[in-house]
Amino acid sequence: MDYDSPAANAQAILRRNYFCDGHADTLALVALKGYDLAAPEPAGHLSLPRLQQIDQNLQFLAIFVDPSVHGYRGFLEALTVASAAHRLELPLVRSRADLERSRRSSRPQFLLSLEGAGPLQGDLGRLEILFHLGLRAVGLTHNHDNQAAAGCGSPMAPPPAGFRGLRPFGRRLIARMHELGMVVDVAHLARKAFYQVLEVASRPVINSHTCCARFVDIERNLDDAQLRALASTGGLAAVTYVPRFLKSEGPVTSEDVLRHLEHMVELMGVDHVALGSDFDGVSELPTDLGHPGQVVNLVERMLRSGWREPDIARVLGGNWLRVLRQVLPQE
Repeated sequence: MDYDSPAANAQAILRRNYFCDGHADTLALVALKGYDLAAPEPAGHLSLPRLQQIDQNLQFLAIFVDPSVHGYRGFLEALTVASAAHRLELPLVRSRADLERSRRSSRPQFLLSLEGAGPLQGDLGRLEILFHLGLRAVGLTHNHDNQAAAGCGSPMAPPPAGFRGLRPFGRRLIARMHELGMVVDVAHLARKAFYQVLEVASRPVINSHTCCARFVDIERNLDDAQLRALASTGGLAAVTYVPRFLKSEGPVTSEDVLRHLEHMVELMGVDHVALGSDFDGVSELPTDLGHPGQVVNLVERMLRSGWREPDIARVLGGNWLRVLRQVLPQE
């Protein structure tokens, strides 16, 4: 390949390698706000035509329920979002066999992830229901505390108001997820809870959408010690495109995403780094990463920075494949 022409090569690299994005909030917009996933020019960031345009293999879709929606109503809303995937007949990756099929399919495939265990309300039976609807990953919290753990936005005051860790239900939840073949996601966790999850987990753990605290020092981002600890589980950290996580001030571009990617690779190794955009979960994005088709701009920057195709391929999707093969049920 002619690496002296990154612009010409970036699209080809994206098309011939497995590509997975670890986080988007589009499905909640479809279910609750009437968003048209089939629109060629969608109101938001992500659509089926845009995924097909770049031959994307797999897209994680979050089941997000606002933490202000409590009790059984929250679980019903989670069911509504999950059911939208079935109403639209989206092909779901539920198993390792499905994952292998996603490598050969001409259609984008999808994996359902619960963003915040609040809708479960401490009931593993609700997890089982969502599992049968195709749920295969769970982030224990959004920003706020729930029955599973403390979120990164929870108060710093002394306990009980400032509880920062993993709760008993969170421990039971992780154990049951391991039994079922579900991915544990530590995005949005308070740092104390993060480390307690890693103590409990016996499978690779992910952070589906995060950035480096080295550059923007907030608890939502992972510090260097957390990045190394996450890699030690065999899991991965997926860099997100949220501007305020990437840079404290000023315009944000794919160059800022690359800076976080390269720092993660330096600390974790290239086998533990991936992408998790947060499309349709934020109002602003980097100026040249506004939708899936523009991921080619990031690949071009990687080439210009001296990345070789095998390492680009790991970040685009190879690392997601490795983790999901280890965690998902066989059939």
